[in-house]
Amino acid sequence: MAVRFFDGSSDENYMPHLSLLYGDLSTKEKGRMLNNIGREFYKNMEIKSLVLMKTSGEPNQWLKIHTAVFKSKQ
Repeated sequence: MAVRFFDGSSDENYMPHLSLLYGDLSTKEKGRMLNNIGREFYKNMEIKSLVLMKTSGEPNQWLKIHTAVFKSKQ
């Protein structure tokens, strides 16, 4: 479980989530992206990698804990 990477954290403080995009984007930029990729999110997608981050403090203080790279289905 990822919680073991976070010193002093307990299961009750562990709040996993998935961010597909993170950034300071304007409403116009977000709208442009949604118009490009679509607004229906039940579609399949290929995940090539996953990054586990410790997100204490401000984003510039976040730490990359681990990157997992997945094999292609091919």
